[in-house]
Amino acid sequence: MTEGRVVVGVSADRGSAAALDWAIANASASAELELVSVTPLDPMASPAIAEDVRRSHEDALERAGRRAGEARSGLRARQALRHGDPWRELLERSAHADLLVVGSDAADLDPIPGRGSLPVRLARDTRCPLVVVPAGWKGRDGPVVVGAEGVDEPEPALLVAAAEAERSGRPLRIVHACETPPVPAALEGFGDTLGAIAEAHESMLDAAVDATRSHFPALAVERELVDAPAGPALVRRARDASLLVVGALSRARPLGSAAAAVVLAPPCPVVVVPGPLPARGGSTQQRGSAAR
Repeated sequence: MTEGRVVVGVSADRGSAAALDWAIANASASAELELVSVTPLDPMASPAIAEDVRRSHEDALERAGRRAGEARSGLRARQALRHGDPWRELLERSAHADLLVVGSDAADLDPIPGRGSLPVRLARDTRCPLVVVPAGWKGRDGPVVVGAEGVDEPEPALLVAAAEAERSGRPLRIVHACETPPVPAALEGFGDTLGAIAEAHESMLDAAVDATRSHFPALAVERELVDAPAGPALVRRARDASLLVVGALSRARPLGSAAAAVVLAPPCPVVVVPGPLPARGGSTQQRGSAAR
C-alpha cells in the first residue's frame, strides 16, 4: 500500500503499536520504513529519570525493529533514536518522506493547554500525507470514506481516497457536510433560502462525484449529503470504514476543522493530505496516495 520512505513514530504506548502494525501490513515490497523514537527533553527531570525515559524509548525502538523483521520477510526497516521535541523531529522528517504514520491514544493528549495532541499538531503542519492509526486497530473490510468540498477538479484528498479504493477493490464513499443554520419558523421567506442552500450543497457533492468518476470511471462511488457539522459527520459515516481521508487542517481554525475532529477521535485509520502536494519521484497523485 505504501511506497518510498515511510516514517513511523515509535513509543511505548498502544497507539504506536497500532501505527507500526498498520505500516507493516500496508507497506509495498519497495517501501523502506524509518522507525523513529524521540526522547523528549525535560530540563526539570533528574538525570536518573532522564535515563529511564531514554531507555524506555530505546527499548520500544528495538521491539519495533524486531516486530518489523518478524512480520514481513524482506521488509526494509531502519531505526533512529532522537532527542528533542517529538512534533518538531517528526515534522522535519515529513519533509523528506512519502508517508508519516503515528498512533492515536487518549493518553496522547498534550498537558500544555492550547497545543493539542501530537497527531493534531502534525496534521496541521505535515509536509507529506499523515496516517493516524487508533490504538487497538485490527482492520476491517469497509469502504474508503472521504470528506469533499465539491469542486470541478478533485482535491488531493479525493484523489488519494479514490486511488486507495481502486487499489483495494473497495467502494469510495464521498461525504459532504452541510450544517443548516437554525432559523425561527416564523421568519417569512427563509424556507426558500434554506432550500437554495441545500440545492447548492447538492450541486457541490455532484461536482465532487463527477470529478472523481472522470478520473476513476470504473470505481464504485457512494455519495452522502449530511446535515451536520463536518467533523462529527465524517466520524459517524466512517464507523464501518477501512480508511478515512481528509484534507489538512486549516491554519486559520486549526482546532475547529473537520480534520481536527477526526484526528482527535479516529474511527479508523485517518489519512490527512496536505495540498497541493509537490511531486517527489512521481505525480501529485502518486506522492499523495497512501495507496501505492
